[in-house]
Amino acid sequence: MLTLLALFFLIVSFCFGFSLGKFFMITKTKSEHLIYALPLGILFLTYLIFFSSLIVGFNRFAIFFVILLSLGISFLMKPKVKLNLEILRWFIILKRNLLIIPPLILFSVYFAKIWSKMYFFKDGDLYASFVHAWGDLPIHLSFTNSFLFASNFPPHLPLLSQHLAAYHFMADFFSAILLKLNVDLLTVLNFPGFIFSVSLVLLVFLLAKEITKNNLASVLSVFLFFFGGGLGFIYWRKTSGFIEYTQLHEKNIYFANIIPSILIPQKASLFGLVISLIVFIILQKNLDRLNFKSIFFASSLVALMPLTYIHGFFASLVFLSFFYLYFFLKTLKNTGWQGWQILKLTLAFLLPILFLAIPQLIYFYPQVLKRAAGLSFWHFWWCKPPEENPFIFYFKNFGVFLLLLPISLIKAKKKQVLFYLPALFLFALSNIMLFQPGEFENFKMIYYWYLASCFFVARLIADLLKRNFMTAFLGVVLLILTTLSGFLDTMNLLDYQKYKVRVFEKKHFQIADWINKNLEPKAVFLTAPQHDHPVSSLAGRPIFLGFEGWLANYGIETSQRKGELKKIYQGIQAKELLKKNKIDYVFIGPGERNLSYINETYFRQNFKLVYSNYGVLIFKVF
Repeated sequence: MLTLLALFFLIVSFCFGFSLGKFFMITKTKSEHLIYALPLGILFLTYLIFFSSLIVGFNRFAIFFVILLSLGISFLMKPKVKLNLEILRWFIILKRNLLIIPPLILFSVYFAKIWSKMYFFKDGDLYASFVHAWGDLPIHLSFTNSFLFASNFPPHLPLLSQHLAAYHFMADFFSAILLKLNVDLLTVLNFPGFIFSVSLVLLVFLLAKEITKNNLASVLSVFLFFFGGGLGFIYWRKTSGFIEYTQLHEKNIYFANIIPSILIPQKASLFGLVISLIVFIILQKNLDRLNFKSIFFASSLVALMPLTYIHGFFASLVFLSFFYLYFFLKTLKNTGWQGWQILKLTLAFLLPILFLAIPQLIYFYPQVLKRAAGLSFWHFWWCKPPEENPFIFYFKNFGVFLLLLPISLIKAKKKQVLFYLPALFLFALSNIMLFQPGEFENFKMIYYWYLASCFFVARLIADLLKRNFMTAFLGVVLLILTTLSGFLDTMNLLDYQKYKVRVFEKKHFQIADWINKNLEPKAVFLTAPQHDHPVSSLAGRPIFLGFEGWLANYGIETSQRKGELKKIYQGIQAKELLKKNKIDYVFIGPGERNLSYINETYFRQNFKLVYSNYGVLIFKVF
């Protein structure tokens, strides 16, 4: 449950986000600020607490200092909020957009259902409700607990000691803030997911409304986006195991539905998508009347994204650049080179990127910049196997949606095309290059193209539904065909007992608790490179070498450390290598014994045993 301290933090976040939206004039529709307020407030307060923690440490003093500072700034901005009036306006907006109410209720109930049991305890063991949630949780817990227990400032990778955090960790730091405010672990894992999921539903609707100017098309956009999928449903079969019809790799289907593949397991993605959509709405609202304050704010949001969601940063930067070019040409046409208009526009776009985004990239993502400079990332046709025709591959992955898209674009207006061009550019890039070493990961960028495409296909289906009975019937059929695979995947998530996977046992929490109470916060451990090790995930301690699948996907070379880890566990040059790599403790448990080459006797004879329980041994090195 949320504590009073955490509730106070969220209320202040809401007030601060609301004040920011008002001050920077995100929208003239005042009550829309109620939708943007909480995500914006959480983003800015999380960043402010992070920077405060770099100076004074991560403690309640840093948190409450930022809370009081934000509260003071909110009053200084003088948003002149009459809460009863804003709530009244909110209901007026809902009355004008009655079509959004049923899907909003539907998705709210759905997300409440799945997030309430996404992670749960049973007999002291922590479970995830399905395999993707199980797979990604340990890395998120590693960062969260490294902030909480290991004073990980400035942030380093918990999975690779002495290596800077080449990862978008801000959502995990937000979790650490809630834990510091005495919120229990399950609430921290589940509650923010529900809040941001419902926010995303509303933001997709609002952005669709800006693009299509059509209520029905906006509602259909929500369904297309959240239930999107290809032709996987034709392979439907009854099965006792967890199966995804939008991710059948044996059938060359890779365009996974966004809910089980991105929104639930990847906390940064959900946080980042919400911020990206707010940026897109701001840009779209400025097409008719340019406002430099709101453009500066949109650019600032993008500039904060490298540590929030790196894929969202790149995608949003592409959109920002395209809109900047449009605004630049429009301003040049209206005012010429005279006056300050072009300079003001350029500064509004560039200053946040130069002074906020670039330093983050240089400091935290050196391997990404090195990879970009090496031109070693060219890769064509995403996940298409060499023997398959590109059209067949994409038709299987996007289904009827891909056939409807070009038809829907025929009647697109100029301002609608402007929004679609950066999305199309991202889709093209995703088919000629790799954003990460794993080719499948490009789908995180492709989803931005898919989001933009949903608005046009939704408008086409909405037009069919309004004409006559025959076209309405066709529209319903097309809607079913474009969403059936995704619908099947998302409904699977409701049966959490059937597909649950144990993440950590009760004894793992007890081992981590002993480490946190008895060993140094920044102590480096040698462990097996498994993805769910309790030392990194639950105790938050840095380990010499963690799960190589993740590290390789971050573009980090690990072959040397892998060889040294093997030598140490074999007892070959162990003392020299332990000293060289500044390793403080050696952990030997079931995972380490599975390595087969471990020489347990060597460690018993040469190092001090400081812990022995549950089949786990911890040796102090020096």
